[in-house]
Amino acid sequence: MTLDENASAYSGKTTIMLPSIQVGDQVSVVVYDNIITEIYLQSTTSTATKITGAVLAVNTKDRVVTILTATEKLIYVNANSYKAIIKASTGSSISLSALVENDFIVAYGSYADATNFKAVTIIVET
Repeated sequence: MTLDENASAYSGKTTIMLPSIQVGDQVSVVVYDNIITEIYLQSTTSTATKITGAVLAVNTKDRVVTILTATEKLIYVNANSYKAIIKASTGSSISLSALVENDFIVAYGSYADATNFKAVTIIVET
């Protein structure tokens, strides 16, 4: 089997970048004429408890912070169940709406899938 250079990758119903699928992740594929045309991420093996990156956008309605990691991967940090957002320079707690573009954050929690991270605590380092 070979991978079609135009193969689509999905996590649930969301289109994802092929490089976001890591070694050890479970996938299912659609094969046509011995060519993989679609890849569906079923589960991820990532056991990371933290993620770092620069804030690109903050959606206060859905409580999601979009970040760009150092490896240029887009991650959606779900802040629905966070316990605290702490500004490292002052040690004080801040609201989700106080996060701004280009803030550098460290989020502690766990991955829900390849591109979604469920945060428990967020530290703002800038």
